[in-house]
Amino acid sequence: MTLLEIKDLSTIFKTRRGDVNALDGVSLSVDHGCNFGLVGESGCGKSTLLKSIVGVLPPNAAVTGGQVLFDGRDLTKMDEDALRKIRWKEISMITQSALNALDPVYTVGDQIAETIRIHEKADKSTVRKRISQMFGLVGIDAKRFNEYPHQFSGGMRQRAIIAMSLILEPKLVIADEPTTSLDVIVQDQIFTNIRRLQRSLGFSMFLVTHDIAVVIENCDRIGIMYGGKIMEIGPVAEVVSRSFHPYTMGLKNSFPNIVDRRCELISIPGVPPTLMGTLHGCRFAERCPFAADICRSHSPVLTRIGADHHAACHFTDRVESMREKAARAGTWGDSHSSR
Repeated sequence: MTLLEIKDLSTIFKTRRGDVNALDGVSLSVDHGCNFGLVGESGCGKSTLLKSIVGVLPPNAAVTGGQVLFDGRDLTKMDEDALRKIRWKEISMITQSALNALDPVYTVGDQIAETIRIHEKADKSTVRKRISQMFGLVGIDAKRFNEYPHQFSGGMRQRAIIAMSLILEPKLVIADEPTTSLDVIVQDQIFTNIRRLQRSLGFSMFLVTHDIAVVIENCDRIGIMYGGKIMEIGPVAEVVSRSFHPYTMGLKNSFPNIVDRRCELISIPGVPPTLMGTLHGCRFAERCPFAADICRSHSPVLTRIGADHHAACHFTDRVESMREKAARAGTWGDSHSSR
């Protein structure tokens, strides 16, 4: 059953140089009790999508089309008061930097307590007990309730943010690069803890990251985003093993293969588009080694190529050849090579 459904969502940023099309017709869904992972480079629109969902866009940005349906309610049609009641209570967020998310002049316990008091009526002892129980679930000693953020390590601060995001038992947890600043061992501990908490609390997770390996390990479905659009979407195993979009193939080349350590890591040359003004063709065309004239003039639609697998490429009928060539470093040496 679908918990979150995003339909044709578009968001722009107004700048002095013109409008930036940060999101262009994005559609995806997150089911109850499932994990969805959104992968893409910096600047592709991942964080803008999250802010569009919860209604915290900056003043120069606005949703210009589409719907964000959460439990059947369109969040884009709600006013600020209605959205404020949903944030943390029904949709919570684990942010990139726990150090910046926590106020340095208040204790960690008091900040989590404030989250409870804003949404619920509860006496001080009840609040303290709930936080102590949640601290136990995320691996923080309850005795540290009155300590300040600077007294916590990076991993402990991240655990505190997880405790805050789960204290009201939301239906959906949005995780925006939740372990970027942590070493790989602490990253693994954090995600192991999140999966364990999911089994007991039953929430869904919308994970946003630039690391496709993190999504492979922790999510059921994956969306590949580039230039404000979804390039490919479907079950993780299906998308990773049978990629249909060249950008997905390129991302797979960029993380280590533990089965075959001889595999060379291959980067994608070039930089993402600026997304300013009127855009034509596939967003990835200028960096794609398989791009043809049609790719630069006509934007491909997201087409069904499997039971729950969709890709936006003009040449899905040539996928076997593209997969073979995409695995070679020389293919990516010239992003303007012809077919």
